[in-house]
Amino acid sequence: MYNTTKTFGEEILDQLGLFLAATFGLIVALAWHDAIRQATTDQHSRKMKLSPWSFALIVTVIAIVLMALWATFVASRLYPTPKALKPDTLFRQHNTGSKVGATNGIDAAA
Repeated sequence: MYNTTKTFGEEILDQLGLFLAATFGLIVALAWHDAIRQATTDQHSRKMKLSPWSFALIVTVIAIVLMALWATFVASRLYPTPKALKPDTLFRQHNTGSKVGATNGIDAAA
């Protein structure tokens, strides 16, 4: 069984991620709301202003990039990659001729 209890620092990172996601979601929702509101209320004007749409799109892309970076950071802190699975370790084992899948003297390919 896996230990599912979190330390205080892990819980803070988890909660901070939730707060950041909610904040970015609110900002993106308000940007799109403003763009849609301006498009629907300015029906008498045939000119479509591009600035609210471009702002909403830029804010959305920034929020997605920042949340992806945050998720990568948290995943690397909370769930580090085991040393045996890191690419440099696998490459070194391949060049030295040792078996990656071999455990307790039993060859994994056999």
